[in-house]
Amino acid sequence: MSKFKWKALPNASSERGSQMGRGNTIPEDAGQFPCKFHVRKLPLVDGDYDQGGAYWGATHGTDIYQAVFEPHHQYRVEIFTRATSPGEAQANIRALVPTATFYKPEPPPLLRLETAHQTFKLRAPFIITARLMAGLVIGGATISLGYSNGLNAYYRCFIDLPDGQEFEDSSLRPGACGGTLQQGFAALLSFLGAAAESYHHQMNGIDFPLHLDEPDNNSSLFPRPVTEWAYQNSDEISMLQLEIEESETPLIEE
Repeated sequence: MSKFKWKALPNASSERGSQMGRGNTIPEDAGQFPCKFHVRKLPLVDGDYDQGGAYWGATHGTDIYQAVFEPHHQYRVEIFTRATSPGEAQANIRALVPTATFYKPEPPPLLRLETAHQTFKLRAPFIITARLMAGLVIGGATISLGYSNGLNAYYRCFIDLPDGQEFEDSSLRPGACGGTLQQGFAALLSFLGAAAESYHHQMNGIDFPLHLDEPDNNSSLFPRPVTEWAYQNSDEISMLQLEIEESETPLIEE
């Protein structure tokens, strides 16, 4: 079977602004016969707009899914739904088209990253950063992670904040979190989440009598600007950590 080709989304923006979401296309007879849908997580720009300019808004922990059943060019069922997981998206689609079944999702496309010592293949949400390393973009900041000098003895991490501040760290060791680059990212996000949670408790005076700069406080795991950024983007950090840890498909191939 040939690979399904997703059509470009129609333009949904004008001089008056952006269209709010997109409507579903469901013929009256849909659901009276088997409908096997292709489903994808809709790529968003700046977290709020689809690639055709429609505005969806960001709700933490959810994504917009697009489902298409198109047996021929004269018949098309198209559904957009917000859901917290592919399973919930499928349930929403079945609520509209009871006979719906689904193709197995295709793995996201691979990016090839070649270093002096190793070649990596990356899948979303990972990107190749400006430092020519595997990375993530969170809240306008870029996290780059790699092995130091090509050896798996420890990781080398860069965090480039939206305001231009740059931070480097080499304290993360593979022995504590596995050994692959994907496991290293998951561990790093875990530490960032812990720092953000500790910072939150400090700001609200909850159970933490320590000062922010005291070494026993998780909020001191990273420089203060990084901890503040992590606190501001803690929901996205948690969701990415979960996605990376629970992915059935390797997101970084080494």
